[in-house]
Amino acid sequence: MPVYSYAAVDNLGKRITGNIEATDRDEVVASLQERDLIITKITEGAEKTTKSQQAGQRKIYIIPPRVSSDDLMIFTRELATMINAGLPLVECLYSLAEDIDNVKLRNVIHDMGSKIIAGKSFSDALAFHRDVFDNMYINLVKVGEMGGNLEKILQRLAEYIEATVILKKKVMAAMYYPVTILVFAFLVMSGLFIFIIPRFASIFKGFGSELPAPTQFFLDTATFMQKYYVIIFLVILGTIVILSKVLKTPKGQVWFDQLKLSVPLIGPLVKKIVIARFSRTLALLYSSGVSIVDSLDLVASSCGNVIVEKAVLIASEQVLEGERITGTLEKSKIFPNMVIHMIDVGERTGSLSTMLQKISDFYEMQVNASINGLTSIIEPILIVLMGVFIGVIAVCLFLPIVKLPQIIGQ
Repeated sequence: MPVYSYAAVDNLGKRITGNIEATDRDEVVASLQERDLIITKITEGAEKTTKSQQAGQRKIYIIPPRVSSDDLMIFTRELATMINAGLPLVECLYSLAEDIDNVKLRNVIHDMGSKIIAGKSFSDALAFHRDVFDNMYINLVKVGEMGGNLEKILQRLAEYIEATVILKKKVMAAMYYPVTILVFAFLVMSGLFIFIIPRFASIFKGFGSELPAPTQFFLDTATFMQKYYVIIFLVILGTIVILSKVLKTPKGQVWFDQLKLSVPLIGPLVKKIVIARFSRTLALLYSSGVSIVDSLDLVASSCGNVIVEKAVLIASEQVLEGERITGTLEKSKIFPNMVIHMIDVGERTGSLSTMLQKISDFYEMQVNASINGLTSIIEPILIVLMGVFIGVIAVCLFLPIVKLPQIIGQ
């Protein structure tokens, strides 16, 4: 008889693997179900794990593994599909865990499966892993469980995460080019001042005359950098570390988020990104059955900007006191008149989630256009600035050579 390998979970949530002889796959399923096991995987052929393979599976991570938005999106979409197909939740979770490469997410799923077997609800199991699933995710799952439409909620969540990931990747892709150029320029300039320019100093010493002021300035700067480059590097590194810690404080976050909103060119783009995220998140929550006050509370923490977060929380408090969303958001002076008007129309016509979705789609298009425009502006500006700076250095270094006849005459 053929041999089948299987992976299953017992009533305590413990993972069990092994091989079994059977005439066909159905006999394997029947045999495992008689033992009250939850089947997660069956493959034909015996699987043997050698000591070397076991050692290879135990990986040592310098940086602890994390669950990315892409991992969360794939997990959510596949879970929604499997639940929609009629499979039990626990079986869905353990089946997904077998095919997930991310170690942390796999362990989280196994732990959630164990808690559900022990009697916890899915939302309660999610709440044990808030570093992976945020409050919005957990609350929407709870709404889906109460309404009996968990697969629809998960599908909406997957679409929301996918849209968020796409927007984030577009913004990051637009930043890669200028950041790469700036880092490359910094390295080139550092190399020039530490290794190249000091060699000109030994050449110019033989002239026996006073050098032009620009040339002398660059030579003195290069000498200083060559002598104290370690201290300069430590000062820069320390400044970055201190600044990163300061920006994590409440006052630092407020200052930095306010700066992002007020900087020319960058500020309008940041505001569009925040509005797109606010609109899409509020549309998802409100259309899923979450009350408007709870929706605003959850949206506030997902805006990505402390200034907007405070404005939304104030709006939530005022809505709780009986005011309309339109008036409360208008008082914040953050949202444009078009957004306020469309939300007002949505409130009056009972189509708030539809209007919010339209706002989100519109501002995501605006973000794409702004990113393309900024990229087209920043690229030539950076290239020109690099060319000018390198040209100034070249002119200052070769200026004594051009004036060599005058220096010899002196």
